[in-house]
Formats: sequence, C-alpha cells, structure tokens
Amino acid sequence: MKGLKLKSGIIILFAFLLIIPKGSCATSVNDTVFLAPTQMTNVYIIDSSLGDIVIWSFRTYDDPFNVTVMCAGATLFSQGKTSDSGSVETLIPGGLIFYFMNTGSNSGYIDINIHIKNDTIEGYHPIIFIVILISIISIISIKKISIKTTN
Repeated sequence: MKGLKLKSGIIILFAFLLIIPKGSCATSVNDTVFLAPTQMTNVYIIDSSLGDIVIWSFRTYDDPFNVTVMCAGATLFSQGKTSDSGSVETLIPGGLIFYFMNTGSNSGYIDINIHIKNDTIEGYHPIIFIVILISIISIISIKKISIKTTN
C-alpha cells in the first residue's frame, strides 16, 4: 500500500513539473521600429531547434514603405511589400538571424513579430495529459484499495 502511494505521489509530482508550458522560455520578437529609407533594423536572433517552424510577420504604417526581409545566409523572404508574413523550418540547430530593411522612399514604423510555432495544445507538452490521466487513475485506485482494506 505504501509503495502504491509513493509511486502515485511521484507521478503527481512529475505532472506538476510538466505543467510549465513548452516553449515558455523560447525567444520571440515583438518590436516596433522607425526606419528611414535604406535603413536596416537591428539583427533579431531566434534560438530554435532542428525542425522548429519559425513564423515571421511585419507591417508598416505611418507612411507605409516597402520592406525587404532576409534571414541568415542572405535568404530573401520578402521584397517590396508593406506587410507580409511567412514561415521557415530550422534546418540547422541554433539561431535563425532575421533583419528587415526599408527599400522604399518613405520613412515610417514597422511592427515585427517572430516566434516559434507551437504544435501542442496551448503550448503544453502532450505528455502532460498522459501523466494527469495516470495520476487520476492512481488516486481512484488508492481510494478503492483503502476502502476495501478498512472493511
């Protein structure tokens, strides 16, 4: 009986440890920058693992201007648009480097959003649901066993 309670307690402890959302420490960018013609933003580095999908988007306002979006290795993602979005899969573990350049003739603001896509339910690791289910079953079985032993 004590061994069953100990195992159930350990499972419940792991369940509480897994409640921390997956990717809660992941890097994301939400930035607004003023750009003059031919000016470039700072470099944005997104730490990602092999196979992660990184989603990027931008929009210009206050005299919209054309933007060129590039990633590490001078890969062109977007050119000549005032707003755009897209995604890229991480093929090499480490960081993806993004930068945005004003290629238009107007000055204005640009909103930038870059983040790693979460394929899990609200960012929680799928194993959490299995552990919670096992915990509930363990608690119910302990209650039933303790009721039978007292009778």
